[in-house]
Amino acid sequence: ALYRFMDDKLRLAEEVTALKEHLDHSLSIEGFIPEEASRGKHSLWYHYFALAPVTAAAKLVLDTTGEDLFRWVSPGGKSLQYAVEQFFHYVNGHLKEWPYDDNPIFPAQLSGSTWPLDLVEAMANIYKNPDFERFIAPYRPISGNININSGLYHAYAWIYPELQFQR
Repeated sequence: ALYRFMDDKLRLAEEVTALKEHLDHSLSIEGFIPEEASRGKHSLWYHYFALAPVTAAAKLVLDTTGEDLFRWVSPGGKSLQYAVEQFFHYVNGHLKEWPYDDNPIFPAQLSGSTWPLDLVEAMANIYKNPDFERFIAPYRPISGNININSGLYHAYAWIYPELQFQR
């Protein structure tokens, strides 16, 4: 974001290359994040926590350079889109099928301020997936995730996803 702000095209291009390498290295061909999968009950939450900033970075790249990492497939066959779709499959009524824990941590009751709705809202705008849209529609407006202990917003990438897209 700093390189975009400074209009430093060379350094931004270097970071885009690094992001692509990161995606190819960190995602599995099955659309999971192996490093996060080892976290047991927390593995689904950590998948969210990893996907939110990387999708925000992809949005910054798209807005700045026009390069679409949301639909890009890495040399190793890995895809951010597939990772987002895999994650969504499980949060959309298939939690018990999550392969890394049979009872992953997930909000007991969804609301406009619970994860993963901020990410799903943003990805509904990117992918125009009607299933994403149906999932989030009852919870709008989406306002990000509030920490239940402090009452403050987490500093996540998609606190107000509607404001980051033109309608």
